[in-house]
Amino acid sequence: MHINGIFFSLRWKLAILFGSVFLILHSVFSYFSYLEAIDNFEVGRKKIQNNHINIAIALTEDSFLVLEQFGELLSLIDLLSSHDKSRNQTLSVLDETLSKWQFSWDMENVTFFDKQAQPVKSWGSQLVAVNSAVKRVLSNEAPAHQIFCPHTCFQQTITPVMEDSEITGAFSVIRSFADVIIKYKRATHSDIGLLIMDEATGEHQWPYKLSGMTLPEKNIPVFDYISRHFKIDELLEHSKTIKLDNAVFEVRVFPVHQEAAGPPFFLFVDDITADFKGFKDDLKQVWFQGAVSFLVSLISLVVVLHLLLRRVTKLSQALPLLSQNQYEAFKQQIAIKNFSNLGYDELDKLNDTALTLSDQLESLELAVRRNTLKLLEKSQALGKERDFIRQLVEAAPIIIITQKLNGIILTINQAGVDEFESDSRSIIGKVFDAFLPESDKEHLNKLNQLRAGDLGSGRFQVDGFLLTESSKLLNVSWLHTLLKSNDENNEMVILTLGVDISARKIAEEKESQHTHS
Repeated sequence: MHINGIFFSLRWKLAILFGSVFLILHSVFSYFSYLEAIDNFEVGRKKIQNNHINIAIALTEDSFLVLEQFGELLSLIDLLSSHDKSRNQTLSVLDETLSKWQFSWDMENVTFFDKQAQPVKSWGSQLVAVNSAVKRVLSNEAPAHQIFCPHTCFQQTITPVMEDSEITGAFSVIRSFADVIIKYKRATHSDIGLLIMDEATGEHQWPYKLSGMTLPEKNIPVFDYISRHFKIDELLEHSKTIKLDNAVFEVRVFPVHQEAAGPPFFLFVDDITADFKGFKDDLKQVWFQGAVSFLVSLISLVVVLHLLLRRVTKLSQALPLLSQNQYEAFKQQIAIKNFSNLGYDELDKLNDTALTLSDQLESLELAVRRNTLKLLEKSQALGKERDFIRQLVEAAPIIIITQKLNGIILTINQAGVDEFESDSRSIIGKVFDAFLPESDKEHLNKLNQLRAGDLGSGRFQVDGFLLTESSKLLNVSWLHTLLKSNDENNEMVILTLGVDISARKIAEEKESQHTHS
C-alpha cells in the first residue's frame, strides 16, 4: 500500500503536542506569577501608604500633645502666680517667660481668654482666633485641638485654666503646621501638603487650594493634574498612580481630622518612579523566566523524543528487509538492548515483538518453501496422470463427450471427432441434441429426464443414432452418466459414451433376412 501525503515525523507531532501543553501551562503559571507580582506590589504600596498616613497622623497628634502640654504648663504658671499676685501681675510674669519660651517651643501665638471667651492678653503674631472654639472649651472644661488655615495652616490647642475647681479662663496656643510637614518629609522621604478650602478656579478643578506643600515646584503640577482628572472622593477612597513628565507618582488624600470627612486634607505625593521601574523589571523577569523555562522544557522534550524514537526510526527503516526476506540483516540492524538492570519499556517490547515476528516469518517462509516443493512434486505427478488419462481418452476407440445440462458440448475426443466427421472446433459449443435425428424420441426423452434429475440412477443406456456432419445416420449405443461435482459452485455435467454399432446392426439385418429366406 502506498501512503499519499507529506511525511511528518512523529517526534515533531509529539513535540508540537507537548509543546502546546507546556506553552499553555507556562502561560498560565506566568500569568498567575504576573498577577501575584502585581498583587504583591499593590499590597506593598498599600502598606507603605498606610504607614505614611499613620506617620502623618502620629506627628499631628504628637504636635497637638506638645501644644497641650505647653498650654497646661502656662495654666500651672498662671495658677501658681495668681495666689500671690493679681491677674495683671501674673500676665506680666508670663510676658517675661514667653519671650524666652516662644522661640524654643516654636509658638506662633499664645492668647489668654477670660471665662467669657474674650481675649485678655496675646503674645506673638496676631492670628485670627475662633471664640466659638474657646467657648466650647470653657463649657466642656476639656482641652480642644483644631487646625485652621487662613492662608497657611496652623495648629491650635485651647487649654482651660481652673482655680479652686472653677474655670477662670483659657490659654490658646498656636503654631505653624509646617513643623509636622518637615518631620514627615524627614521620616518618609515622601512629599506631603495640605488642601484647604478655596473658590473653584475652573470647571474641573477642586474648591481647594494647596498649602504648605513640600517641593512645590515638583508637586504643584501633580496637584493641577489630579484636580483636573479625578474627584476628591476618588482619592479619599483609594490612592491613584499617575504618570507625569516621565515620572510616576502615587497620590492619596486623607482628612487631617479623622473624625471629620471635610477639609483640611493631607495630600500625599510619593515619587515611585524607581519602584515602578523595578516593578516593571520584575514583571519582565517573570515573563523572561517563563519563556526561558518553556524553551528549555521544549528543547529537552525534543531531545528526549529524538533519543526515544530513534529506535522506532531504525525499526521502520529495517522493516522493508522483512519483505525482501533478509532476516539476518533485519536482526543485525535492530540493536538488542540488555534491559535486565534498567528495566524495559514499550519500545523494547516493540523491538522484541519485531524480532519474534522475523523469526516466525523466517520459519513460515521455510515451511512455505517445503510445501511448495511438495506441491510441485504432486503437480508434476498429477500432470503426468492427467496427460496419461488424456492420451487414454484420445486413444479410446469409442466416442467420449462431456456436456452441460443444457446439452452444450464441452469436450470430445478424437474418436468422436472422427465419428462426427467434423473437427472439434465445429462440435464444441453446439447442443448435443442437434446431432440426433428427430426420430430418436426415446433417446431424447430419457436424456431430458436425466438432465432434469428425474432418473434416480443418474444414468441410462440406449441404442440410438448419430447424425454426422455429412448427414450420414449411424447406429450408436449411448451411455449417459450424470456426474455430480463435490463443489457446490461447479455445475453438474453429463458424461456421454458412444459405441458405433452400425456394422453389428447390418450383420443382424443380413442374418435376419437369411433366416426368412
